[in-house]
Amino acid sequence: MTNASLPTVLLADPDSAELHVLIRQAHAQLPLRTRDEVDAQGDCDVWLGAPEHVIELLDRGLRPRWVQLTWAGVTPMLDPRVPRGYQLTRASGVFGAAMLEYVLHHMLAHAWKAADYPFAQSRFSWQPASSPRLAGKRVLIAGLGSIGAHIAAGLSALGMQVSGIQRSPRAVVGVERVGSLEALLPMAAQADYVVNVLPDTPQTRDLFDSAFFSALPGNALFINIGRGNAVVDRDLVHALEQGQLAGAVLDVFRKEPLPPSHQFWVTPNLMLTPHVAGPTDAAAMIDFFLCNLRKYQSGQPLDGQVGFERGY
Repeated sequence: MTNASLPTVLLADPDSAELHVLIRQAHAQLPLRTRDEVDAQGDCDVWLGAPEHVIELLDRGLRPRWVQLTWAGVTPMLDPRVPRGYQLTRASGVFGAAMLEYVLHHMLAHAWKAADYPFAQSRFSWQPASSPRLAGKRVLIAGLGSIGAHIAAGLSALGMQVSGIQRSPRAVVGVERVGSLEALLPMAAQADYVVNVLPDTPQTRDLFDSAFFSALPGNALFINIGRGNAVVDRDLVHALEQGQLAGAVLDVFRKEPLPPSHQFWVTPNLMLTPHVAGPTDAAAMIDFFLCNLRKYQSGQPLDGQVGFERGY
């Protein structure tokens, strides 16, 4: 393809210097524009950026043919007030490795009772604790998209028994059993670990409620790296206070930053992290974008395609 036929790419985020450098290194001839140049150069068919910055440009009346988000989540773009009429793709396959590491870290910390040792050390106390292996443990992954599938493959390779929940159940590598949302409670009742990676849809909001937490075994650990509004906050607090599950790890919340007055801060056996499970790997993001760009240029279906009506 000649340089003349290359699409002009708009880097939608104000702080896009790293992405600019990485694209230039990989594709020196690709025409690039920053948002500071967009008023004078309004002919950008392809946009790359985070939803909030893309929406700002859409609100200014600019219209792309294709928007590649740097997020895995797409919720802000689904607001009916946000203009449509373009292809929208999310960052697919970019965050799986980091989120697998996050999940594995917290599983190991739970299994090895890692929080007990600093306390014992501060009191000069030699207190060995039993540390069961993860191999053979049962994990339920709610959401088997690109991130959930990556986590499933990694945990299965460690010898864990992996099952999963999916809107339209299908075979997934490393997953022994796949059920629909309606199968969540009976499948959760058999799990040592439940990991939520589901997208934000009307069907997934308030999904993890009192009925779900009551169904869990008392030794279970619940990890939410999907969406904050999937969890009914008061129900999780009550379940932990009543010992219905061993613990929970939350990286996402209904309101972020989490307000200081929220009960989560003082709930027993609850680990909070400030939305850090899926840090952006700029190099991986650009590799994905340029791969999709080649497909865009040749008229092939794009990876990470978002269905506005479907909600993800």
